[in-house]
Amino acid sequence: MILKITKHARDKMSALAINHNMVKTAIKRGSKFKSKGNKFLAAYSFFTVVYKILAKDVYKIITVYENK
Repeated sequence: MILKITKHARDKMSALAINHNMVKTAIKRGSKFKSKGNKFLAAYSFFTVVYKILAKDVYKIITVYENK
């Protein structure tokens, strides 16, 4: 799995102490929801990942946020 992470997402991941493996696990195992356009949400543990599928096994991580 290849992750292309935006600067915004990288900053949010750092602030929330979320690493690449946690994001990969969220995409693989989290509850998935379709969002606007071709975006998806993956809710897992204490956070949610917003991402796009660019190609098979290639994901663009747009943002990560803490579940409230």
